[in-house]
Amino acid sequence: MDHLLIVPEAIYIILLLCSWVAAMFSGIAFVYGIQMKKGKRTVASWGGLFALCLLMIFLLMNGMIVAAG
Repeated sequence: MDHLLIVPEAIYIILLLCSWVAAMFSGIAFVYGIQMKKGKRTVASWGGLFALCLLMIFLLMNGMIVAAG
């Protein structure tokens, strides 16, 4: 399997932690927006951010983005 991106170990850890935290908070905001019947644009933007965070976590955890060293 080819690697998509090779980053320094410190950046890899920061990316992983930020992705998990952002996914958690954007997921909460997405569900809250649905429950409170916020505008479609708000719900879609939080849902999109949640999906991007999950994609980043997927890439990090499956070895597409790896730590150098």
